[in-house]
Amino acid sequence: PAPPPGPSGHRRVGELLTASGAATHATVRAALDNQRRTGGRLGEILVAHGAVEGSDVRDAVATQLGVGVAEPYDDPVPLLPSSTAHRLRAVALANGDDPIVPVAVEDANDAVLQALAAELGVPFEPKLADPLAVDELTRRAYGAIDVAELANALRRQHPVLSACTRGSRLHKVLAVALVVAAALAAFL
Repeated sequence: PAPPPGPSGHRRVGELLTASGAATHATVRAALDNQRRTGGRLGEILVAHGAVEGSDVRDAVATQLGVGVAEPYDDPVPLLPSSTAHRLRAVALANGDDPIVPVAVEDANDAVLQALAAELGVPFEPKLADPLAVDELTRRAYGAIDVAELANALRRQHPVLSACTRGSRLHKVLAVALVVAAALAAFL
């Protein structure tokens, strides 16, 4: 028998996973036993044990919350300040002429949604995305901005290494190497 709906009336993640065929009742029961013993989120336990894919859990949670899903190949746009996008793990998506802005979010909790509403100032629609999709969308939307901000910060902190000074050729090569290394570290 299927478990009763959760306290808010939503179907539970385990029920949604079994209804979609992504997990069996036995697998969900075993994961629930594990959850009672160790804590944690059911979906994370199932993924960690290889019982389901992360995308299966994302789809089940999106169904539970009544929101859409975002994919790494969606078209991101840098509507949020870069620091806000990184902090909230959220990226606005292209929406054509639609006045409602879709936003890929890793976690659609109330705090994230309220912060997005305050920051965007326009109607938006959250779309659940897995962590790798958020990373890819963030990289595509903010990669060049992040590198420019990092390069400017390095120039301010270490002006002698700036390629804009009359430093030696060695200084210029070191400055470029620092910027490239910092940019790579930001994306890895």
